[in-house]
Amino acid sequence: MAEEMRTFGYLCPACGRTVMAARSVLALEASNAEVECPCGKSALSVTYDGERYHLRIPCGLCGQTHPAVCPPERMLRGATALSCGQTGQF
Repeated sequence: MAEEMRTFGYLCPACGRTVMAARSVLALEASNAEVECPCGKSALSVTYDGERYHLRIPCGLCGQTHPAVCPPERMLRGATALSCGQTGQF
């Protein structure tokens, strides 16, 4: 049986590159995950506290890092798109 995977992505605020990487659900629940841009100047992070996923997402629109908290149902089923808190754009 194949491991269930989740893909994370963001626009790097430093270089403008689209950054994407997949992590297994098991790995997300077991430890922190980080998706770093190849330029080394930004990284998306995911932590799980046993009840909710906490994300810190670099924003290619406003240049800030936005926090988000998602329940497992939102993170593990379907797709979730988060918008920039300043511009309202995805």
